[in-house]
This record gives sequence, structure tokens and C-alpha cells, in this order.
Amino acid sequence: MNAQTVAAAERSLDELHAALSGSAPLASETVISKSSGLTIEDMVRGEVRSMVRTWLDAHLPSLVEILVRAEIARLRPRE
Repeated sequence: MNAQTVAAAERSLDELHAALSGSAPLASETVISKSSGLTIEDMVRGEVRSMVRTWLDAHLPSLVEILVRAEIARLRPRE
């Protein structure tokens, strides 16, 4: 993935985190946070980012190609 894709994905995840952070932390998050410095949310975020990165590496080029072809077909004058 290029740097722009990574940055956009991280911004989106950070916005989601900010939107959801208004709620009180769960008791399990507090316990993990005190013992290891990581919350469950931190661990899940790391795993999800890894999974999204892997999925994007595998599927993004073909998705972009399909969408570009569709847009070109839409813009092409009809005969």
C-alpha cells in the first residue's frame, strides 16, 4: 500500500476511535491497561489494521481497475 492509502485508513480509524471514545472504558480494558499498558482496544486496532492492510494489498489494485474502467465507460460518448 502506498503512504497515502495508509494515512487515509489511519485517519479513518482514528476518527472512529475519537467518535467512540466518549463512552466509559469497560472494566476488562481497565485491568489490561493497568497491567500491560495496552487496552483491548489497542490490541484489536493493531490486528484490524494488519488485516485491512493485507486485504487492501490483495484487492485494492483490482478494485481500482474495475472502478476506473466503469468510470471511463460512463464518460465515453455513446455512439
